[in-house]
Amino acid sequence: MLILAVWAGVTHRRLDGLRKAAVEAWPPLEATLRRRHNVVGPLGQRVLALAPKEKAAIAAMIKARGDASMTDLSPVAAGKAELALTSAIVNVMAVSQAYPELAADLEFRRLETELTQREAQIAAAREAFNQAALAFNRAALSGAAILVTKFGGLGMVEYFGLSREEQAAMAAAAGPTFWTRP
Repeated sequence: MLILAVWAGVTHRRLDGLRKAAVEAWPPLEATLRRRHNVVGPLGQRVLALAPKEKAAIAAMIKARGDASMTDLSPVAAGKAELALTSAIVNVMAVSQAYPELAADLEFRRLETELTQREAQIAAAREAFNQAALAFNRAALSGAAILVTKFGGLGMVEYFGLSREEQAAMAAAAGPTFWTRP
């Protein structure tokens, strides 16, 4: 009985450490997303100044930024909101191609470059968060650790920007498990 209690304690501690790693990977991702949000406003203003006919596309981008800026979103909801923002940004960038004055504008090009850099940083931070979540979820659902997960109050960590179906596919690709949550 003592061996079982020690094993459960060690397993819980290991799982708790993996969960903390996933939790600690969230703030850098969130900060990177906020930095991108900070570029969207000036980008919209610049496009509006040089291409006022694109007001609807800019308004959609600003609305998507507002939706994505909500701080109480789960990783899945935040991912969906960020995907909508990315789509709106791509739309604004696509319509901006019709305006040679935008292509020639130094401030617009600087904002475009900054946005590209932010996208690369977001991809890296998203990968780090999802890998930390995967490490925890894989450990939590493997072998007898399932019992510690289930009875130790450790829930699964959601992945950023993945639907439940995509999360299930990622878990299936990660390897066999013996218990899944409904």
